[in-house]
Amino acid sequence: MRPTDFRDESSISDLIMGTAGGGDISGTLPGAVTVSGIEGIPVSATAPTTGQLFYYDGTQWLPASAVQSGTHAARPAAASTNTNWIYYETDTSQLFVSNGSAWQALSVSLVTLAGDVTGPSGANTVVKINGSPLGTLTPASADRLRWNGSAWLNSALVWTPLTAYDPTTTNYLPLVDGSGNAVMAEV
Repeated sequence: MRPTDFRDESSISDLIMGTAGGGDISGTLPGAVTVSGIEGIPVSATAPTTGQLFYYDGTQWLPASAVQSGTHAARPAAASTNTNWIYYETDTSQLFVSNGSAWQALSVSLVTLAGDVTGPSGANTVVKINGSPLGTLTPASADRLRWNGSAWLNSALVWTPLTAYDPTTTNYLPLVDGSGNAVMAEV
């Protein structure tokens, strides 16, 4: 059999050069053909964009986005969409899901956090670090957090001249400041 010979033993299934495609394909055989239907239902000639899918509108397969957004006034009729399609109203910040005949508002619940972070997920506060409480003082510029044995407290870094250094005190670290002066930093 030669590659250009499309005949087999039965003449019923022979492809004839130059014959127009039929059924779900269009174009001239054996060249490039186009899928123009899916199981006998026409496919729209409109090209889909990235992320779209095909949906059946009752007549043909059309490209569309399963998640759409726009104003309340621009929301399509639910009957024109498929079940479980999502629509976000940009003017009301409301989310809807279609059941195929009506849009149903989705309620979104905020999560309340606990542990080291408390409050609703949209406005939470850190109140502990690894289970240890934070002090309640408002920090000033250049403050640092210092553990006092029971809580993290904010306080300023204290610099003390080295002449007052007592090696028996464990809360001070001898350092040299940016001007070359010997100083101690409280730790």
